Amino acid sequence: MEVALASLIHEWQPDLLHTHLIRMAPYTRGMKNIPRVLDLTDAVSLYLRRFRDIHSNPLLRWMLGVELGRMTNFESVISDFQRVLVCSEVDQRVLKNHAPDARVDILPNGVDQEGFSPNGSVVRDPRRIILTGNMSYYPNADAARYFVRRVLPIIQKTIPEVKLFIVGQNPPWSVRRLAGNDVTVTGFVSDIRGEYLKSTVAVSPVRFGAGTLNKILEPLALGIPVVATPVSVQGMNPPHKGILVGRTTEELAEAVVRVFREPLYHEEAVNASEEIRSLYGWNRVSEMLEQLYADVLDPGHM
Repeated sequence: MEVALASLIHEWQPDLLHTHLIRMAPYTRGMKNIPRVLDLTDAVSLYLRRFRDIHSNPLLRWMLGVELGRMTNFESVISDFQRVLVCSEVDQRVLKNHAPDARVDILPNGVDQEGFSPNGSVVRDPRRIILTGNMSYYPNADAARYFVRRVLPIIQKTIPEVKLFIVGQNPPWSVRRLAGNDVTVTGFVSDIRGEYLKSTVAVSPVRFGAGTLNKILEPLALGIPVVATPVSVQGMNPPHKGILVGRTTEELAEAVVRVFREPLYHEEAVNASEEIRSLYGWNRVSEMLEQLYADVLDPGHM
């Protein structure tokens, strides 16, 4: 990898290196003659701490604790880059604690403001819940299992006819086996927008992770209410209307029931959609990144 990268740099003579994810940092940290940006997306140490904290298995907690210690120490590598990018203030604070002299900036996650624009072309199913995400990512698979096994049964005591659609690529067997009369596991779909627009509420029952989640931004951009755990929305500052937060299994279920029964939440989500597309649209995010590149290449012009 080092040889291949050195060869490409010699051939292309880039003005700047954009390194994606901390696992790639060792390959570019020492290239002091080229301006370097490290795009972390989120703080891996925060992800590991949250992962450890939800488990009761002592062996797993110990293993995660060891990895957490290693990652916390390794995250000091970010000081070797001119700029470090994360999606949220929560991740920014964690990394600044680990490397106080690093320049950590926020570059928010984004949404296609044109593609995710509500136009009323799809009629919503009044009993449809959607849960989305790349199911090969463990926090998403965990969220799907948690919602089906613990939250959905509580909802169905009040709304027996409710249906859950788990939409996302590469579902493992532990997710595929959740399919039944009330649960559909679609796997990959070509039009995620259409799946959202057929739904009454989107849920994000993620119990650990970091960053800002597309599964929050996308339905809100389409004017669909979201019910989420606190972890799911910590990356959004400030929180937006159209999101209901549940801290416990019971609170999540109660929030979903309220969305089905009270039109107010749909009105709030529709009102929030324009704000979400404005704040998190790819046009705005790309302009922020372009400006950051300019600042790194010419610090004196600021």
